[in-house]
Amino acid sequence: MTLKALHPNVKIRITVNFFLVIVYRMVTPFLAVYFSQKVGATITGFLFATVILSAVLGGVIGGFYGDRIGRRKLMLMTDLIMACGFGVIALLNSPWMDAPYLTYVVFLVVEFFEGIAMPAAQALLIDSSTSETRRLIFQIQYWVNNLSMAIGSMIGAFLFQTHHFLLFCLVALVTLISYFITLFFITDTYVPQPAEKTSHPSGNGNEKAGGFLKNYAFILYDKIFLFFILAVLLTSIIENQLTNYAGVRMAQAIHDQPLFAGWLDFHVNGVWLLGFLQTENTLLVVVGTFLIAWMVKKVSDQLAIITGVIIFTAGYAYIMIGTVPSLLILAMLIATLGELTYVPIKQAYLADIAPENARSSYMAANSMMQFLSAIIGGLMITIGSLLNPAIMTVLIILFGLAAAGLFFQSGRLLNKKGNKALQVEKASHL
Repeated sequence: MTLKALHPNVKIRITVNFFLVIVYRMVTPFLAVYFSQKVGATITGFLFATVILSAVLGGVIGGFYGDRIGRRKLMLMTDLIMACGFGVIALLNSPWMDAPYLTYVVFLVVEFFEGIAMPAAQALLIDSSTSETRRLIFQIQYWVNNLSMAIGSMIGAFLFQTHHFLLFCLVALVTLISYFITLFFITDTYVPQPAEKTSHPSGNGNEKAGGFLKNYAFILYDKIFLFFILAVLLTSIIENQLTNYAGVRMAQAIHDQPLFAGWLDFHVNGVWLLGFLQTENTLLVVVGTFLIAWMVKKVSDQLAIITGVIIFTAGYAYIMIGTVPSLLILAMLIATLGELTYVPIKQAYLADIAPENARSSYMAANSMMQFLSAIIGGLMITIGSLLNPAIMTVLIILFGLAAAGLFFQSGRLLNKKGNKALQVEKASHL
């Protein structure tokens, strides 16, 4: 499979998304600092909690309507509103104005519509792919997203404090360009069916879909997807520990230790080491994505995803308890190798599980697991204050093993469903 064989929608969206992620990462990681300087840390915490809830609500709505009015229409609407929104944010933070509370209100609206857009954009990629091309597509997307996040964060770190007006203008401009590219070059390969003809998303019933709650309740009847999103939740909780429990523990336990004992006279503390591990992870993803993909290309998806999750969990198990900087760096290397092995296949699994008439809804439900894992990840800091690191490490290992088992069960049922569908198709031609 080559890049030329991919659908034009896929090539266009991955390219556009590369630039969108760069400009978004120039501003979004630094908005907490911006608001804390303007309105104080206490109020900032409340503001960002409401922003997250706004994005979650947008995702639920976007998943529902993406399956009913089409992916492209929803993306056009949200791109235009978000471009206007960032234009207003730029004006509110220009040399002529300084309005942090109004900035928050507009940012709340922008995040709501970004939440609406995400399930439709993800579903569009799946609509424009096949089971044979998805593993390659999600490897490319995974690599591009990490590279663009690294570039955007680096530029934002240098420019946001002094040039945020220009950066907000740039975000608005690139989002507007995305709107016109979608308008003129993206085709919607999915044709929504009338609501009264839309059946149970899992294909296991004849109920008519109506209302948000009923729509998402239907999805949970899909046993394959239920196993899958539980596995996603567990692996996301593990990954979030780096910036939650493990990060806090390193900051408390590591003080002025040599980075590589006996090699370099360079000492680090826990906070510096946390930043180093995050940078290491990003660089390894950028450098190693296609190398790992080449190494496991002949391995079955089911074996690769289970092996990847186990390796990923092994690396994080030491990160949860370790205090030796060099071994923590090695553990992050191991964890990232596992991540590189299982993440693209996980995305391909999701694409194969989601039925065409409910893909946006499935993408929204999957995104909800990311938000839920972020909440649980934060709670793990509190739990970790009551338990010793050894118990927390055992807990993470159990999460990883459970995730591997759930991915195995999801893949087994997916293969069984695919074989059954193939037999029915063959029988229909006899």
